[in-house]
Amino acid sequence: MPANYPNRFELNGSDYFQVFLDRHHRNHGGVGNISRLAIQLENNSDAAVIESKLNTSELLLYLAALRLHTSSFFKLPVWRKKEGQFPIRIKEYSGRYDAVEDCAEIFSQTIDVRVEPPICFDLVKVINNHVLVVSWSHILLDARGMELLMSSLDRTSDLMIFPDDPELKLPWKIRLMEMRKVKNFLIDKIKPGLQLLHNTKFDNRIKYMVIELSEFETQQLDDRADTMNVGLMKSSYYLGVTQIAFINLVNQVPDRISWVPVPQDQRKKGRRGPVIGNQVSFMFYELAMRNQNLVQVMTDLKNQMVSQMRMNLAKRYNIMMDSMRRFPSWLYRLLVASPTKGALASYFFSDTGDSLKGLKTILGLEVGDVTHFPPNSCYPGLTIIFMRFRGRQKIIYSYPSGAISQERMEQFNDSLKRQLLGDG
Repeated sequence: MPANYPNRFELNGSDYFQVFLDRHHRNHGGVGNISRLAIQLENNSDAAVIESKLNTSELLLYLAALRLHTSSFFKLPVWRKKEGQFPIRIKEYSGRYDAVEDCAEIFSQTIDVRVEPPICFDLVKVINNHVLVVSWSHILLDARGMELLMSSLDRTSDLMIFPDDPELKLPWKIRLMEMRKVKNFLIDKIKPGLQLLHNTKFDNRIKYMVIELSEFETQQLDDRADTMNVGLMKSSYYLGVTQIAFINLVNQVPDRISWVPVPQDQRKKGRRGPVIGNQVSFMFYELAMRNQNLVQVMTDLKNQMVSQMRMNLAKRYNIMMDSMRRFPSWLYRLLVASPTKGALASYFFSDTGDSLKGLKTILGLEVGDVTHFPPNSCYPGLTIIFMRFRGRQKIIYSYPSGAISQERMEQFNDSLKRQLLGDG
């Protein structure tokens, strides 16, 4: 194992939040905070060939040897490298699958990072292709980190693995002041209460659906976004469209709001890393549940974005998260979950953009397609992610099938697509 890979390292503030989310997902019918990246391989390579190639990566073998050690009071949680060899193993699935999300065995798998490798691989035969599914604990790294990892296995020399200095060196007086400002902002915004997809907190049937637009439809989407004058803030357009579809989907409760935290990548522009750790902060949007047109929603989003940027909320939120990782889990859970009565959000939303547009091969294997599958639980119930690959827009969403009918989710699907393309 390379000497420059440490035997232990601490979790950052965003990582510790993912520890909390892992417990939340498990408590509410999910398999934990497990993300998945499905990579369609154009070559009909068998598992043995792919497994052999994966085991040539010293970085992957290092990650497979990591185990999580959670904290006691005021002691920081850490990743530690376990002694021994932990080669990558691939499990094969060769049933009759029309799409990788139909392979329920993979999506029901969990990972206990205290005793198991935080990353694993499966190979699924889908129609005439093989799909390599990478599953990993979100505690270890975020979606962009996994993209960087898998797209750089052939050339890790110019990859930034760890952040330069993960520690925020601030006195506790300043930390407490910043935490109070963020807390007051959040509490004030969510006073009306959150609109949720459903009121059933426990249902373990999580389903994924994928909307994939053609290149022509993707251009229609871009043209539609241009008419809204979103500029570089295309994610806000996606969120506005999602909000209108959400309003049409749910049984509205008077005076409730949509509360949507949106992750913001904190990596420096142009830098290939860091890979390890969740390098994100959040913006938070309070959206009215009354029927509105897209222009009204977009105006509201823009005003909130500008306001939060002026108050430097993302930086203050990072300070709060960094400080709270020293708290015991029961206190952390109380502070994070109690304002929203445990729901955390009306729905989870993210946009990974087209950050994989240059990906052609992985370890010499030709890549045909890539799809993110985000973690989800039954409470609040809806997770949606936007991504783009080779000029085609994708929307992946997940929901508890036992709490809402497939017919209603297909209506959500149609509403979302119509709004994106300007047909609604």
